[in-house]
Parts: sequence; structure tokens; C-alpha cells
Amino acid sequence: MHPNMSSYTASKHAVISMTKCVALECAGFGVRVNAICPGPINTNMIQAFETTMKIAHLDPLQKQQFLETHLPMGRYGLPEEVAEVVAFLASDNASYVTGGIYTVCGAVSL
Repeated sequence: MHPNMSSYTASKHAVISMTKCVALECAGFGVRVNAICPGPINTNMIQAFETTMKIAHLDPLQKQQFLETHLPMGRYGLPEEVAEVVAFLASDNASYVTGGIYTVCGAVSL
């Protein structure tokens, strides 16, 4: 958690609770409901965050490297890594999986 992010944090917790409730409500209809909770993924969103960082003496690549050194796995996740989890959950291999909260965060949220 970080200061000045209470609305963002509250919305994330709401998604988790709603996922569990809707999974219970829909299970009898054969509908599976799961949530993917990504951490820092190398997307436009994280690049926009880097742009707004108040470290003027660093260029964009240096800002990325600075941030990545503070991540448990030492790097941003890739969109493909999130997509693999989504593909599994959408597959028949996950036919009995519902109400789950799946973090794809490289240990950031632990």
C-alpha cells in the first residue's frame, strides 16, 4: 500500500469481494468468475507512471531501471505473462476453478 491511493486501494478490494460473491451467485449456472490482479506490468500504464516520476535527472530508461531494482523479481511483468493466466482460467483445464483471486505480480503484493 502507498499513501494517497485510498480510492485506488478501495476499488481493488471491492473487486476481490465482488468476485467472490458473484462466483457464489453464478456457480449453480455453470458460470465461473475469477479475478486477475496484476502487479507492475510493462504496459502504457506503467510507462505513464514513469513519465510522471519526479526524478528529473533520469531519462525514461533509467527511471524504468530504477523502479525495477525495487521489485522482488527485479523486473516488470510482461503482458504475455498475464495473458497466460487468463488463457488458463478460460480453458477447460480450469473448469472447476471459480471465486479465485490470481495475483500476477512478481511478489510485489506479498
